[in-house]
Amino acid sequence: AKAAAQELKGTNSFYSFFLAERIPIQVPLQTIVDYRGFRLVAMPVLPLSQSQLIYGSNDAGRHVYNSDPAFDRYMQRAGQHLHLARHSVMGTMLNTG
Repeated sequence: AKAAAQELKGTNSFYSFFLAERIPIQVPLQTIVDYRGFRLVAMPVLPLSQSQLIYGSNDAGRHVYNSDPAFDRYMQRAGQHLHLARHSVMGTMLNTG
């Protein structure tokens, strides 16, 4: 239950920073669903191809992308604001929570 709430809180922190800084980014909708004693984070499956994905992974981390320098700078600014250290994921440097 706590993990689902923290996932949503982290997403909201990134989105609030992007909105306040007027950084042109769109994030998928997310919500927390409580059903019969279970809690989960619900979000849509996004129809992204590998050519459209510029940051992160869409295959559970087998391939990790950071291919757009402008977006990488936005993520570095967000990481500094949210006190997140830049780190390597499968050899690719990212700013993620």
